[in-house]
Amino acid sequence: MKQSHNTDTYRPVRGKSFEAAVNVWLRDQFPMIGGSHVRRLFIQEFTQLMDRYYPPPTRLKMGQVLWFAVHKDAPWDCKQPMAETKLQPVVLSLFTQGDLEARLRSVPATRRLEDLIARLVREAFAQDGVLTHADLALLLHRDKATVMKRIRALQARGGTDPPDEERGPRHGRDHAQGDHRPEVR
Repeated sequence: MKQSHNTDTYRPVRGKSFEAAVNVWLRDQFPMIGGSHVRRLFIQEFTQLMDRYYPPPTRLKMGQVLWFAVHKDAPWDCKQPMAETKLQPVVLSLFTQGDLEARLRSVPATRRLEDLIARLVREAFAQDGVLTHADLALLLHRDKATVMKRIRALQARGGTDPPDEERGPRHGRDHAQGDHRPEVR
């Protein structure tokens, strides 16, 4: 008797979830989508997408940030709006212990900035993402011209070439801004 009472009393609480709320919303707002089975499949895929694009903050370390890069395999078409382009969520390290050590060793600011740009581009590419000059300018609170100048200096000093399969983004066009993707060697 007690188990039946508990089941009757508490089972409805299972329906209080994000998935249930999306199900009701789809049912009410988009009845043409299909029956409960189709909605359940949609919700499952949608939830996975949410988890991928909005990971829990506990997965991030101090100094890291979530950024939406363009997927490295996305076709680069200047006429395609960014909103219709395949994106890739990436976690980027804006600050590491190595940055603190470089600061304590009085490494010049321009060198620290160049090293940071190289790290961000490599981290994004390792996660199948590509950063543009505009992305880097926004992330670093610098203007695009400064970012481009630091990339040229980084490329000129050499010695930072990753293997070809890890080289990172090639030149291309940013869908929304006509901006070149940086190539960091």
